[in-house]
Amino acid sequence: MNTKDDGKIRILTYKEGNLYYSSALELNITSSGEDKYLAMYNLDEAIKGYIDFAKIENMDNQVLNQNTSPDLEKMWADFQNNIKIKSPINIVSASIFQAGAFA
Repeated sequence: MNTKDDGKIRILTYKEGNLYYSSALELNITSSGEDKYLAMYNLDEAIKGYIDFAKIENMDNQVLNQNTSPDLEKMWADFQNNIKIKSPINIVSASIFQAGAFA
């Protein structure tokens, strides 16, 4: 379970059409950009702001452990299992954000 001080968040970066998207699965946050680096940077900034706000407002840890979109969950599982996705979406990367960086 993620807390405001520790945990892990799965990050999925993918391209759909002309835009790149980067999603934090456990937070249900998605950012976009004209290239993968901008999408990932925007997501990083969004995650930091989200966690800072959760700390300031002393929110319940549940906000850091949301139900993941079934579509993103499937994309994550398919990527991890090297299953080619049959869609116009092209997964660029999948990684885990170490939430110890939240502190």
